Amino acid sequence: MSYIEVDQSGKIEDLRQNTVVAFSNDTFSSAYLDRRIKREILFEYRHKVKQIVQKMFAICLFYLLEEHIENKHTVIICKEYTGWEELIKRQFCRLLNKDFGDVIQFRSIGKKSKAHTIALLTNRNVLKYNKKLSKKDILKYLK
Repeated sequence: MSYIEVDQSGKIEDLRQNTVVAFSNDTFSSAYLDRRIKREILFEYRHKVKQIVQKMFAICLFYLLEEHIENKHTVIICKEYTGWEELIKRQFCRLLNKDFGDVIQFRSIGKKSKAHTIALLTNRNVLKYNKKLSKKDILKYLK
């Protein structure tokens, strides 16, 4: 069975760190969100957008996986926001304009996962990110 594991390094709400969302399977990719952009968006929109952190996470997942999810049987996303998995899944599927609800699972993938290693090393500037997200990229879908 074909699957993708996804992990995050530097939570969205941690404004001291950049955020990297990465996946791995037979290949890997990462999306990078600068802490200064997170800070601007969160300060400007936190009272205007409900569940802004979870929605921003879903947007980062969208940019990371939009080109890779079609042919996969399972996407395993590390539990980052316990209790908000359904909201994140709905947001993500809405952005893709498809229902991948049965494909997406949330569970702990552990520190030995390649996705964890890729996210961490990218956040530490050891690996180069594949996509750098701009404020415009996030705001385009933040509602």
